Amino acid sequence: MSVFYDGVGAVYTHNNATASAIVTINGHGVLGILDPCNGLDIYVLFISFLFCFPGSAKRRVLFILMGIPYIYIINTIRCALIGWLNIAHRGWVDISHHYIFTAAVYLLVFYLWMEYTKTKRVTVHEG
Repeated sequence: MSVFYDGVGAVYTHNNATASAIVTINGHGVLGILDPCNGLDIYVLFISFLFCFPGSAKRRVLFILMGIPYIYIINTIRCALIGWLNIAHRGWVDISHHYIFTAAVYLLVFYLWMEYTKTKRVTVHEG
């Protein structure tokens, strides 16, 4: 958010149930990020899938090292866009948060899974 706005900060809170951060612009809260919004459950889901399918350890590690940054980046963009929508287009926040951006994150994860399950095709020539 600091790329687009001046005066961006964060206030961190923690209670017995959950931790959260409130992203602020010039002291005004524009975005709340709770533990479920940090993407940790997506990382676990992504990595768990990789261990459910056959593949070499090298390929699995490669996809983990490639997938985690991709998921982190898209989740960061998702949070920034929700913050921007909260400022500029308040009516789009709920549908974007619950459906559009969630679908985008899961589509990325699905794409990475599909890439992981692809195998090299070997053509046998009989002659």
